[in-house]
Amino acid sequence: MTCSNIEITQAVVAKLKAMASTWRPGKQCLAYNIGTLMYTTSGRSFSSVGYVEINGNVVVTADIFPNSKFGYNKRHFKISTLPYSPFIIKKIRNGTHYYTGLCMDLLTELSNKLNFT
Repeated sequence: MTCSNIEITQAVVAKLKAMASTWRPGKQCLAYNIGTLMYTTSGRSFSSVGYVEINGNVVVTADIFPNSKFGYNKRHFKISTLPYSPFIIKKIRNGTHYYTGLCMDLLTELSNKLNFT
């Protein structure tokens, strides 16, 4: 069973609300930050997506799962395989080796949807 980002976000917010009653913040802490790990071309960093107030109110100011829109951020993956027809078919054209077949079609589709090369 797969869940949508909205369902997962709602589950995370519900869990944060339930946990908020057990937190014991210091005098200067009025809320707990909600951060998500963001992958960018310059590297990884935490990005604030909201906060939980000490009374249990959850305020979400941005998408909790922003990387789901960007996939692998055009990362380059090295793939190895062996010819095994009809899944992988090795062909030669003008002296250049290339691969076709069901797995290559699937890999091409995945790379388009998940943003990798």
